[in-house]
Amino acid sequence: MTVIRLLLTLLGVLPALATADTLWKSDFESGNLDNWHYLLNKQGISISDQYQSQGAYAAKITVKGDANYLWHGKSFLNRVEMQYKPDTVADKGNTVMTWDVMFPELLSNARHEFAYWESDKSYQQIMRFDIAANRLSFRPSTSSQPLWQFDELKPQTWYSMAMHVHWSAKPDEGFVSLWFDGQQVLDKAPMATLLNEQEKAFIQFGILRDQTDRHETIWLDNVRELANVRSLSD
Repeated sequence: MTVIRLLLTLLGVLPALATADTLWKSDFESGNLDNWHYLLNKQGISISDQYQSQGAYAAKITVKGDANYLWHGKSFLNRVEMQYKPDTVADKGNTVMTWDVMFPELLSNARHEFAYWESDKSYQQIMRFDIAANRLSFRPSTSSQPLWQFDELKPQTWYSMAMHVHWSAKPDEGFVSLWFDGQQVLDKAPMATLLNEQEKAFIQFGILRDQTDRHETIWLDNVRELANVRSLSD
């Protein structure tokens, strides 16, 4: 499903009646990763034409268990990630992100953190998407219970995702809305979306898992930050 079609579903309007401004995008058609703010263990990230959700290229993110894929040499954690810092993150601000993801083979049944928001000074995680085998879920990082879960992931299938975050350190003011493959699955779920009013947040895509020798891969494409998502009739 393309970003435009996802937006139409998000808006609930007919195809000719929707538009949005792209503040930032990484569709990997340039062949480089220069517009990402930080790459962690970048040897596990490449751009390839083997798979893609649109265009000719997508990002291949692979994590392995050897020393090159540890986090700061810590023997218990494998990480490969791409970081983006939206300028729209601020108290009472709004950020809309969309992306496509595909798993050539399902990941193991262990915990994998695929996309998460983290505070930019103390580096504490705020909210995240977890993957385990055919299960994809979203939750605040302070909670053990997901706010949303999907249990039917299939290999070699592209999934489109979108999230709208309203930023606040107050749990009764911040909220998250989610869309998965064109369907809204969370509608303004209340939660604290900032750690505090002094820190902003960034998002990281990739694989964070407990250390294992297993090689695991995800594909990412068509990552965008959007603004002014609206109907042309407005």
